[in-house]
Amino acid sequence: MKKLIACLLVLALCLSTSVAAMAEAVDFVPSISYKPAPGVEKTEPAGHEDCIVVVPVSKADQSKDLTPEQAKTLKDVYAELSKDGVKLSEECADLTEQVKKVLGDNKTADDLVVRDLFHVGATCDDIPALLAGGNTLKVTLDSTLKKDEKVFAMVYKNGKWVALKDTLNNGDGSITITLDALGPVAIMVPASVGSDETPTGETSRTALWIIVMVVALIAMVASVLLYRRRADAE
Repeated sequence: MKKLIACLLVLALCLSTSVAAMAEAVDFVPSISYKPAPGVEKTEPAGHEDCIVVVPVSKADQSKDLTPEQAKTLKDVYAELSKDGVKLSEECADLTEQVKKVLGDNKTADDLVVRDLFHVGATCDDIPALLAGGNTLKVTLDSTLKKDEKVFAMVYKNGKWVALKDTLNNGDGSITITLDALGPVAIMVPASVGSDETPTGETSRTALWIIVMVVALIAMVASVLLYRRRADAE
């Protein structure tokens, strides 16, 4: 009986370790709520690096570069994108078109997860005037993306998300977004891990919960056996 209980407890310990490892594995994208702002490396037209201000969600209430209305909008879109079951295909109607071009016709915007969310603003008058004239601004930001990782972006303007074209992972630790407006910007990456046969983390998450239940069951059985053994001994 002692050996059986010991084996069950060892198995529960091993599975609990697997749970911790899997929990880390399925957490594809770190929380965007506490990330610092990416740094601006360069702009096109050039020379506006010091003019561009990037404010992350975590600094929405503290930043002097945001108006109260801009801070509220940034927090509101964060809350919307953070909801359980949120579908990016519904949040941004034209994002799926970009996804299909890059990832293939079997993919949609719902195969992406938000990696970063921040407000892009400007402290000079040149940039708003540039964009108001129908021009675009390319901003290169530092990033922790892997060299070959696909990246997508969208900007919140006129009360809705709009997909940004020509978003690039430069392969050198930076990404380039092409803006036609200032405001909240979301950076997204594919949620899949491994092969294309695993489009999201749902399969891994299901397996995680199964392991959790198995660990609980083993621990319960071991506890019952241990209780009965002590009762018999008395």
